[in-house]
Order: sequence, then C-alpha cells, then structure tokens
Amino acid sequence: MIDTATNTVSATIAVSDSPRGLAITPDGSKGYVGTSLGTVEVIDTQAKTVVKSVLVGPSPSGAAVTPDGSRVYVSDSENDLLSVIDTATDTLADVVLGNFAAPAGLVVTPGGDRVYVTNEGSDQVLVVDTNSNGVVAEVAVGSEPRDAAVTPDGTEVWVTNNNDDNLSVIDTATNTVGATYGTQDEPRGLAFTPGFSSPDSICAAPPPFGTLPGNNVQAKPGIITVGTKGDDVIYGTGGKDNIAGMGGNDVVFAGSGDDQVYGGDGDDLVCGRAGNDNLSGDSGADIVSGNAGNDEVAGGKGDDQLFGGAGVDHLAGGANTDTCAPGITPGDTMADC
Repeated sequence: MIDTATNTVSATIAVSDSPRGLAITPDGSKGYVGTSLGTVEVIDTQAKTVVKSVLVGPSPSGAAVTPDGSRVYVSDSENDLLSVIDTATDTLADVVLGNFAAPAGLVVTPGGDRVYVTNEGSDQVLVVDTNSNGVVAEVAVGSEPRDAAVTPDGTEVWVTNNNDDNLSVIDTATNTVGATYGTQDEPRGLAFTPGFSSPDSICAAPPPFGTLPGNNVQAKPGIITVGTKGDDVIYGTGGKDNIAGMGGNDVVFAGSGDDQVYGGDGDDLVCGRAGNDNLSGDSGADIVSGNAGNDEVAGGKGDDQLFGGAGVDHLAGGANTDTCAPGITPGDTMADC
C-alpha cells in the first residue's frame, strides 16, 4: 500500500501465489485480488490482512467493483467466463457466460449497468448487462486488447490493443469504435483522471449554444470572428469560417465547412468538425482535435494535446512538450510530438 501524501510504501500485505487483478470497494473498506490458486482473496484495508478467500475459476485475471459496491466482476482467462462476487457475503453469486476468449481487463460504467470486458483471444470487447448478467454486445477492436478504462462521464470506454500499439475508443451509446489512437509499444494498463472528458465526444456533438460558461459567440459567414480578452465559446457556421479566440481560455467549435481556427492566448479547446480545417491552439496549453475531415492540427507554443480524428491529418506539436494522437484513418503524419 502506498501513502499518496508521501508517495511511500505504508504497508505490505501477504497474499497467495501470483496476485493479478485488484479492485477496491468505493468506500475503501475492502480489496479483491485474484491469485493463481483460482481464488479471489478479500482484504480488509484497515486491518491490512486477508480475511476471506472466494473460489472462482482457475485463472482470475482482472477485477472490477460496481459503483454501489455490491458486486465484484472477475474475469477468468482460462475458463472464458466472468465470476460475480456478492460483497455483502463475499461469496460467489453468479457466473457470466458468453463468447469470451481469454477475457482480461474489465471496467464497470459509472451508472453500474454495463461491464466492458477485453478479450485477448478474439480481439473483441464484450459488453455485459449487470441486471441480467448476460452479454448484450460484442465490439471488434484491435489485436490482443489488454485493458479498459471508462471516462468519468461514462460516454466512452478506451481499450489498449497490445499487438497493434494503439487504443480503441468505444462509444458506449452505440457500442461502436469511434476513434483509434496510436501509442508506444505494447500498451497495457490505462486510467483517467476524475475530470477527464474526451475531446472527441465534445467536438463531435457540441453542447447547445449558450449552455457553456463564458461569452457565447455565433460566428458569421464571410467575416473574421474575433473573441474577447475573456473566456469565449465560439460556434462556427456551415460555411468557411475564420475564427480567432484571442485572450482567455476559449472553446471554439468549427462549423461544417473548411475552417481556419486560432485559439489565441490562454488554454484553449479547439474543435474541428466535418470540413478540412486548419486548426491552431497558438499560445497556452491547448487541446486541439481535428474530428472529421483532412485537417492541419497545430499546437503552438504551450504543452499541447493534439488529436487527429477521422480523415488524413497532419499533427504539428510546435514548441514545448506536446502529445499527438493520430486518428482512425491511416496516413496521418506527425511532427514535433
């Protein structure tokens, strides 16, 4: 156990052979860890000791607790199934069957109604309804999906594809892959910070005009739309827009045409849309997403995050330390990332 205040090890808890997945209940009172003995061991986090052992399948690989803390779902990579543990009694309550093939990582959505399970043997993610404990969808992803994480708003599940060196982003509303991002070699585990929201979900479906905080501005076709020195929210049109955010921390949604968009000073979110856009964060720590179309995506002077989206895009990081994520269409190029 690591004390997050000091980043030092505060305790070491002995468990059985080869511990694998680990999940903690929302109240922090218990931990559940799989072992190579075919058991899930229950840890009292206050006493810092194992208090019970629950027999499951021979190879428990991953574990995830429902948001209400009532159940733990455990993947079994050898028997190709999920075990469901009742946390009130710490006993096996159910077994989930389906087209599982070496299930590994799993995650429960914030609403608690779905479990997304990576299947290394079939290059799929299986979706389980927690009310019926039945498989309701099978989503094709990349080669050897290893782990999964859900965004805090529950709109997307991100999956590491170990053999393809990329991430698949699943839209939980449709259970389809909406984006693929390249990574370094053999990506495995992943997690989100509590405040994370994917730029793809925001940029593809901007909130209605006037609902985001800040000075909401509607661009006008045929002229340059310039923001204020404060925090602006600027919406493009269906034509060819030319938009400059200027000062402040701005949010700019390009329209459906071929647009020129500059975030300006401040930490900005710049979203392309359906056209072939030229997007630049300019100064500040910006997030710039090409979304659809063949886009030029530039970070500017700060520490920026650049996303390609659909289309054949060019991502240019610029000065400082930038992160580039190519999109789902082959042929994206990157520089200074």
